[in-house]
Amino acid sequence: MRGKSVCRTHGGLSTGARTPEGKQCQQDARTKHGRCSKGSRSIGSKLSGQLSQLEDAMAVLGVLEGGKKPGRKSVYYQPVNDLEEIVRLLFELESD
Repeated sequence: MRGKSVCRTHGGLSTGARTPEGKQCQQDARTKHGRCSKGSRSIGSKLSGQLSQLEDAMAVLGVLEGGKKPGRKSVYYQPVNDLEEIVRLLFELESD
């Protein structure tokens, strides 16, 4: 654009936050791919691990129709292989 220092369609480069409060705000709001925060990803991972454990419990009890869900399990997943582990899992879920 003649006579201008910034293109009207493309704009200019951001200078970013300059104050300590602004920089802290950026760090707190940091997201992955702009979809969710670190805290919400952690909650989702915990819930996914619990769902996989419940699926294992259903398989042990013989009430699961079809196979278990394939794929990578959450880091919070602990396999459930017998009735004692099912009871432990139920007490953990109740306390949450």
